[in-house]
Amino acid sequence: MKHLFVLCLTMFAFQFTMAQEKEDNVKPEYFEKPLPEFSLQLVDSNKNYTNDKLPKNKQVVLIWFNPDCEHCQAETKLITEHIDNFSDAHIVMATYQPFDKMKNFYETFEIKKYPTISMGRDKKYFLANYFKVRFVPFIAIYDKNYKLKKVFEGGATMEQLVEALKE
Repeated sequence: MKHLFVLCLTMFAFQFTMAQEKEDNVKPEYFEKPLPEFSLQLVDSNKNYTNDKLPKNKQVVLIWFNPDCEHCQAETKLITEHIDNFSDAHIVMATYQPFDKMKNFYETFEIKKYPTISMGRDKKYFLANYFKVRFVPFIAIYDKNYKLKKVFEGGATMEQLVEALKE
């Protein structure tokens, strides 16, 4: 009888744990908002890169990265090797890490060779807070009207990125 009571009690408790809604099903509030206004200190100058400098009528691929992160390095290599897949997009890479680390990353991956990529330092840590970044590389893809289409936390395959750009 004692075992039957414990079994019933366990099943009763399990029912309530299964009834909880998964947090993953809830989209963050930034999905409903357009691309936020940002300001990044560019690698190759003292000027800031802001939204008004984005090319018109192009999608935006916003990447929050850490220069020391191996996944970020691999993602950057993947993107630069397949840059032709981004002909209808402008890539904005942002980091909070020290300027010298960002500059070294910029030079290592020869970002200057890619006019469709802008890289800068988010000195105010605005973008990471806005998106509540948990994993890097964090990639947000916006359409030509700056409406958010897709987010990838921790990177994406080239197939996933190409598909998101087509949506």
